[in-house]
Amino acid sequence: RLPEIWDDTALEKFYRNGWVFYEKKDADKLGTIKPAQEFFQDDVRMTYTGTQFEPDPTRADPHKFNTFNGFPIEPVPGDWSLLRGHIRDNLVAGNGATPEEDEYLFNYFMTWHADLFQNPGNKKGSSIAILGEQGVGKSKFYDWYRLGLGNSHLDSKLLVVAEEAFWSGDKEAASVLKDFITSETYTVERKGVDAAERRNLIRTGFVTNNDWAIPTDDNADARRFLVLRAGNAEKQNGAYFAA
Repeated sequence: RLPEIWDDTALEKFYRNGWVFYEKKDADKLGTIKPAQEFFQDDVRMTYTGTQFEPDPTRADPHKFNTFNGFPIEPVPGDWSLLRGHIRDNLVAGNGATPEEDEYLFNYFMTWHADLFQNPGNKKGSSIAILGEQGVGKSKFYDWYRLGLGNSHLDSKLLVVAEEAFWSGDKEAASVLKDFITSETYTVERKGVDAAERRNLIRTGFVTNNDWAIPTDDNADARRFLVLRAGNAEKQNGAYFAA
């Protein structure tokens, strides 16, 4: 969850009905303790010069509030063979010219997604795109994968998945997207809060039934993308996806 930014007057108003009254010694009037005032004058309160999103503790600035506080789900041993089989048999199989190439693509896909949890502070500068018809389970993997991340705003995010993505042919938009995938920093502008520069650790995925999903018209720029076409073997198979 991202921190809410308040100014000092807002904090005082919020706690105004929480004032504490006490009897002063040798006085007829009651004394008051104002929570907001006590907070601002407390010499041991935590103070930050700004915010940051930094999964790597060796790079975190101790003077800035770190919005990365780990992953919301603890890993435990278990059986996820159904989802693993879906990735191998429906998302990857047939994209290579040989079974060996399919195995290579499967290992790339698995390593790319595992690396986000293993090395969240070291983005690799590439992206995954999954094309295919409706109902073949293109989004099913990311439905589960995103549960392990827990963040919602573009700020403080490690993964962005674009559903039903397509590219309109806009060269300027393509440049922005490609830069976002590989750039080292980006600017966050939240309403009512000063813009802040973040280290860009966001990895991107695209899920769509549109053949023209990503800008790969320039072969030199296609290196940023792994494009897979999902198979139709389990299309609209409710029982399969429920399991």
